[in-house]
Amino acid sequence: MGLFKNTTDVLFRQTEDGKTIYYGKGLFKKGYIIDSEEQKEKIYKYHNRINTFVVPLGIGYAFFVGLAGAPLLGTIPILLLGLFLYFKQKKLIEELPVYEEKLTIKETKKSIVNIFPKWFTIFIMIIGTLTIVMALILPFTLDENMEDITVTMGLLLIMGIPLLGIGWYLYKNKES
Repeated sequence: MGLFKNTTDVLFRQTEDGKTIYYGKGLFKKGYIIDSEEQKEKIYKYHNRINTFVVPLGIGYAFFVGLAGAPLLGTIPILLLGLFLYFKQKKLIEELPVYEEKLTIKETKKSIVNIFPKWFTIFIMIIGTLTIVMALILPFTLDENMEDITVTMGLLLIMGIPLLGIGWYLYKNKES
């Protein structure tokens, strides 16, 4: 799953003096100094497994729980899995020294923009554009109550405009 691979890579940074810094709690938080290549590999594999298996399976699980109509009961396994992953990560980094410098806004922006491949940003823009077009042609294609059409148009525009904007931003700021 190449789409999720970059989300693991973005959590690791090399400093000018050769230290590896791990931002496991997010790019806006302080990092942790990784002392050995073995330790880095262990943490990298942990995150890569989460991004390769847990994220896609979690999305699929949430989709089917929503279809089944039991979202409250269906969240219990997700919450338990989240707690398990939290404590597993905590155990992996508990001995690591804290790196006091946070990433700058510019470094964080650069990391976030480069997570997704260029084809995915184009896909997001296409979906956003199609959603906006659907909203705009809806009144001309349906013979429904105008109030219902207006609500549907609003929802489609609420989804389409941000998708197009995010896709465009990622596309324009992407490093080739």
